[in-house]
Amino acid sequence: MSRLYRALVRMRRQGDRAAIGTVQGLPTNGCYKVLIAGTLYEGVPAAGGASAFDDQSVAVLVSGETGRPIAMLGPVSP
Repeated sequence: MSRLYRALVRMRRQGDRAAIGTVQGLPTNGCYKVLIAGTLYEGVPAAGGASAFDDQSVAVLVSGETGRPIAMLGPVSP
């Protein structure tokens, strides 16, 4: 089991979850514009040096408390 997977499992217990989004803009100061389920979020920071291209699908950690993205985890393949 990877460290990332274990971390996601622990966060799930706290209500945080991972979602799939699409990058809608190249990073500004290390933060991305990400579209998740029809809602555009600006200023989503990249976790651990993750990077993605415009229109690329990415995994995003979402707060269970606020429903807002916490961090872009990196690109995912369909």
